Amino acid sequence: MLEKKLLTVTCVLGILVCGACFGPVYRPPIVRPLAGVRTIQVVVANESESRHLDPARLSAAIVVMLNRHHDGIRNGAFYATSAETAGGADAVLDVKILKESAHRAMILADECALVWDLSFKASATLTGRDGRLIWSDGNLNLSANFCRNRATTRGTNFNWDAPIVKTEPLEVLTWDIERKMLFLN
Repeated sequence: MLEKKLLTVTCVLGILVCGACFGPVYRPPIVRPLAGVRTIQVVVANESESRHLDPARLSAAIVVMLNRHHDGIRNGAFYATSAETAGGADAVLDVKILKESAHRAMILADECALVWDLSFKASATLTGRDGRLIWSDGNLNLSANFCRNRATTRGTNFNWDAPIVKTEPLEVLTWDIERKMLFLN
């Protein structure tokens, strides 16, 4: 009986030691310190040649994303507002779409005959009320893929006016901007 107990204790200790020493290490995301920032005004401009993406829609999507994930955040909550509704915000998030394009990506044998690859190049800067730079990334390269169907194709060209195109790229852009702005790793 004592041998079974010793064997059990040895096995448990072995599992704990091996798991603790050789298992993958979880690193929680490091949140960028936004000391003194309670409100963020989001300003978006589309400076690309084609100007397909609506800046007002992207601004609204970023505001919704930031407020959905960070309203009531444990270590210093902040509230995001669009440029039209902001008064004296503590910080300004200035996003500029520099380039946008749609290219045929690949031909698939399954349900999609063609995949469109949407690419966006953007810059974003978070500046405090006092003019101090909190965060900046001048080289945001973002992409989203769409299956070819009647909604996303107009003849042989990409249909930028399709309803799905007006929402899905916004989610990709907002998620990437949020992740890069708020987390250090």
